[in-house]
Parts: sequence; C-alpha cells; structure tokens
Amino acid sequence: MVTATQTTSDAAALAHLLDTVLALSATSPIRLSLQLNGYDNLQSVVGIFESELESLEYVPLAVKEGVSPLPVKLLMAHQQLLCYFLHWMSHLRNTNEGPLSPYKIVSLARDDFNTYRMSPPAQLSESLSTHIQQSSTPMVIPGNHSCSAVAEFKQGVKCDKMHYPVLMDDCYWDNFYRTFVVTTILHNVDNVLDPAYSPTDPDQISLLKEQKKFVYSALEHCLQTKILM
Repeated sequence: MVTATQTTSDAAALAHLLDTVLALSATSPIRLSLQLNGYDNLQSVVGIFESELESLEYVPLAVKEGVSPLPVKLLMAHQQLLCYFLHWMSHLRNTNEGPLSPYKIVSLARDDFNTYRMSPPAQLSESLSTHIQQSSTPMVIPGNHSCSAVAEFKQGVKCDKMHYPVLMDDCYWDNFYRTFVVTTILHNVDNVLDPAYSPTDPDQISLLKEQKKFVYSALEHCLQTKILM
C-alpha cells in the first residue's frame, strides 16, 4: 500500500487505484486491457469514457510457447466493474467539488469502493441515468414529437439481451440482481423495474411498452434456474 503524503505522485495514485482499490492482479484482463489501449497514466484511466468500455480489448497471456493469441473483448463483469469505478470517481469529484489530488486518491480504501458498489439501485440509477442523458442523447427530429421517445429508444443506447447475466442457481440471486439492475440502467430501461413509474404522456406510455418488451426478452434469456417438482 502506498503511504499518502502531500507530494504523492500521479503514478503512485494510479498504482493505488489498480492494486488496492480495484485489487487487479498483474494478469487481470482489466489491467492488460488498460495497458493495450494506452491508459497508462492517472488522468487517462479516471477519464475513460463509458462509451468506450464495450470496445476495450486485451491480449490473453499465451499458454503455450510460440502461441500469439488474438485480442478479445472484456467480459461484461469487467466492463461493469470499470463502470462502477468511473461513476464512483465522478461521485467523489462532485463531492470534492473538483478533481481529486493524488494525495486524496491514495487515501481511498477498497471498502469505500465496495460500499458504493452496494448502493441501492435507485441511488445508482439516478447517477447513471444522468450520465447517459448527458453523453448519449439521440437527436430529435423536428415535427415528429409523437413518435420521438420510441424512436430515440430504438436508435439510442444499444440494447442487447446478451449483455445481461444468466442466473442458473437461486443462491446467486443477490449478485445477479445487482448486475441486472445496473445493466438496465446502462440500457436506459430501468423504468420498467420501478413500480411507482406510471407515465401519463402518450409518448412515454408507448416508450414504456417498448422497454417492457425488451426487458421481458432479457429476463427470458437470463432466468435459467431449474424448477424442482
């Protein structure tokens, strides 16, 4: 662990984030991906755009001598860990009212990050939804307001049911649920999980119907637990 001092370097702060806060091993796909894609300093790592996570790749370490494996994409679990990390850093910057100094970063604990990851879905939803609206708001075509919400949904954030985790054993429900909720937030369909959400605007009602169709399809893919007779 790096000792926090007022003269802590950016390199030491980055090492603390990767080694202690994220607890990445030397062969972690996330670490290998950061290295492959040029994220080699503190500013570049904390400044990763969320839209880039899906395209991040890493080169698996060769098992056999002479083998040159091809780059592969990060697993969804790795992408979600980075997503939580980026939103946590954004939350800390907002709380700090500005960028965190290396001194403050080295003072961060892994338990603090884990606590943030366990945030209630509603709290996390507000944070992620705000980010999505700011970073990926689709263009609205003038004069076509009546169908804009559904059109924006279909043309906006790319939704794929294969992004969702598969539940094959009920004992993993808690982990499954957290991951499922975060993914619905990233896909901007989390309104479906809010029983209090009841739109009155016809445009939003149509949008909710489309969102429900997708979430039902995702659940049909995810829920593969065996039914005991």
